[in-house]
Amino acid sequence: MPELPEVEAQRLMLEAHAVGHRVVAVLLTEQGGGPRDGSFDDKVFAEGVSPSDFSSTVEGAFILSARRRGKQLWLELGPTFAGPPSASLLVHLGMTGSLLVRGVEAPRYQSFSIDAGLWPPRFTKLEMMLSSGATIAYADPRRFGRILLRGPDATVSPPL
Repeated sequence: MPELPEVEAQRLMLEAHAVGHRVVAVLLTEQGGGPRDGSFDDKVFAEGVSPSDFSSTVEGAFILSARRRGKQLWLELGPTFAGPPSASLLVHLGMTGSLLVRGVEAPRYQSFSIDAGLWPPRFTKLEMMLSSGATIAYADPRRFGRILLRGPDATVSPPL
């Protein structure tokens, strides 16, 4: 299970490679050859978030900041880079979830590893393509992690 240092390392990676860039496209079907390949994972995308709701909130948004509280990690999103956030993309890594940036070394956890040599990684649930050319993937083999959409201040709604 990712512990606090691993979650902070993930946040720092997102801060370095995602903040300041616009999300140009999202891919919301499982990829990488897992048993649900090609399916939208409505267990990981929790609280009834539909693919269209997710896409309309995230596509075209600028990533303003990468934040963390405990093991909760979120990206603040906004319509412009200079303005206030309009939404937050909350990620809880669960037991085996990880965020990866294509071409950047994958995080190393004590109990498992991710083969970042394959793209998209096995069990990828979400891919976000950024205006910088970077691609971010969220992979979770055991499906205990969650991806949630929140308002501008992610801290006012549970689970934070």
